[in-house]
Amino acid sequence: MDYQSLNYNFRLVGVKGRGAYENFHKEVPLLAKQLWSRAKELQSHLGIEIALFEPKTDIQHLEGNYYVGLMVNDAFNKVPKGWS
Repeated sequence: MDYQSLNYNFRLVGVKGRGAYENFHKEVPLLAKQLWSRAKELQSHLGIEIALFEPKTDIQHLEGNYYVGLMVNDAFNKVPKGWS
C-alpha cells in the first residue's frame, strides 16, 4: 500500500460546542445550521464547512468539545462576537 504525507494549512473561523458524545449526531448539525445563519458576518469565507471534535478516549469520557466552522481566505485580527 502506497501512501503520501501532505502538509496543508487552512484557516477556520467557527463556533464551539460541548455536549455528550451520544448526542453529537444531533448537536453538531444544529450548530452548523446556526453557523450558516451567521455566515454573512464573515465576508471572506470560502463556503466550505468543517466540523472538528475531541475524540473519545475511553468509556468514562462522556462529554467532549466540538467546533463547526467555515474556511476563510484571510487571517482575522478580530472575529465577530461569539466566533472562535
